[in-house]
Amino acid sequence: MGRRLHELAGRAGRGGGAAGIVRRAVRVRLATGFGGAGFPNRLIRALRDKGPKNLTLVVNSATHRYSLTHELIANDQVPKDHAQLRAFLENHPMPSRQRLASYSVANSAVGYLYFSQDQQLSRGFWPLVRSFGGNGALFYGNAEDVVSAVASGRASLGYDIIGSYALDVIKRNPAIGIVVPSDYALVVSRIVVIPAAAMHPNAAKLFLDLMLSRSGQSELAAQGMPPIRDDVADPPGLDLRHAPLRTIRVGPGLLVTQDHLTRVHFLRRWDVSIRAGATARRQSLPASSAKPSA
Repeated sequence: MGRRLHELAGRAGRGGGAAGIVRRAVRVRLATGFGGAGFPNRLIRALRDKGPKNLTLVVNSATHRYSLTHELIANDQVPKDHAQLRAFLENHPMPSRQRLASYSVANSAVGYLYFSQDQQLSRGFWPLVRSFGGNGALFYGNAEDVVSAVASGRASLGYDIIGSYALDVIKRNPAIGIVVPSDYALVVSRIVVIPAAAMHPNAAKLFLDLMLSRSGQSELAAQGMPPIRDDVADPPGLDLRHAPLRTIRVGPGLLVTQDHLTRVHFLRRWDVSIRAGATARRQSLPASSAKPSA
């Protein structure tokens, strides 16, 4: 986040219970949630002064999801939207080198969140998942392993990568590029909580004010997190002012996807789609090259 933010967070948390908690995943039970594109400081102050004592403050830091592409893919073949991604994967079935890497929905809460949101936004989601199976896509439990698969060449595409991670990757590896899908890109909220039992609530409020201030947003932008303020520029190399962004709203609707039966149904359909894609790929192979299934 930047040294100044960390120092203030450390001071706020000394002496007992944490005064402020920044959550990197949204898979939490929220008693009170406020979604949207971000709050001006005056609204934050009104909520914390007059709102319920056990208040959950949600700060949308506009963390975006991207696709990473390796130089294994020619520039004119890089998919620009989800439909092109599906077509690309269908045209590159296993054992092609052009494999996709992404999160495992069964082993990654973040991956399940992203894909369940994709399902709600796109009618072509399940055909896309089917193309994952035909492509022999690689699935991992965390973003670091997805990035590693692309950087090492085991995969040529990384899907659903948090923006700050993606920017860090391309700084270290010029052979990798970033694609912001032209049809839509999800915006993920970073959650800031001031617990009711915070030992230093005033320090936490100061920390929150700093995060929302121009200097705080500039610190976050320097670490690759696009700002929520119009007077702070996007991270270098990105211009998201006119991008087709879709925010994952934090509120009761989000909890529906966390319902046990909903998740079980989603995972079953995911497995069926992956297997269907893999089966279609095997059936399309010449008999001499087809391998018997286990």
